[in-house]
Amino acid sequence: MFGNILVAVDGSDHGRKAVELGGIFAAKTGAALTLLHVHLQGRAAGDLERLAAGEHLVDPDADDRSPSVASIAGTAAEALLAADSRRHEHEVVSRVGDLILHAAEQTARELGARDIRTLTADGDTAKAVLDAAEKVDADLVVLGSRGLGELRGLMLGSVSLKVASQAVVPVMIAR
Repeated sequence: MFGNILVAVDGSDHGRKAVELGGIFAAKTGAALTLLHVHLQGRAAGDLERLAAGEHLVDPDADDRSPSVASIAGTAAEALLAADSRRHEHEVVSRVGDLILHAAEQTARELGARDIRTLTADGDTAKAVLDAAEKVDADLVVLGSRGLGELRGLMLGSVSLKVASQAVVPVMIAR
């Protein structure tokens, strides 16, 4: 039924549920699973902190001298605040994105998914998801009903609505 499943992950609780659904479907159908993270370039440090906390990458009790993933993610927001160049900001955002993808891949494997790939993209999130679906020849797109968008209070679900209305394949929206 499904040969290729694309799951968009953003560090939100709904994104985590999308990974769980995609992982279960991939495990049950033997489908390839592609995890996509669209980098949140140009976002405020607060958004980055919420993203890292939402993915449980920040351990508030972690010793700052520890080389753990939690302490690295915890310092990412501080580094973003102190960044004096867009290059440095890009590096920080990319690192947090890599951590989110790693956690999502681990979750999918624990659920039984075997053929897992990861992708990253920049730019408009909905467009990136639609482009990735075409690129990987997805039979199904799974994403959260809302995520970490800038105007999340005003436009809840704008990415999922845009993807659902423009995708040429079925879209499953996790709540």
